[in-house]
Amino acid sequence: CSTGRPLTLPATVNAGLSTASCQLNDGSFEDRYDFTLTARTTIAVEMASTAIDPIAILVDASERIIAQDDDGGPGTD
Repeated sequence: CSTGRPLTLPATVNAGLSTASCQLNDGSFEDRYDFTLTARTTIAVEMASTAIDPIAILVDASERIIAQDDDGGPGTD
């Protein structure tokens, strides 16, 4: 999946991975959200799951990783 769901900030998204989510080559799934920042901005991303070990990855328009967090919260969140 090369594009995500458009997102206008600020936003709250309540979602879950399913077979409708994008499946990656390793068999894992992802949900992508596309948004545009026009100036230096601080954003907060929170993810939680009791079923999987979620990871948040922020990439730029060229797919370069800007930031990522795996297990920054309690437990595996």
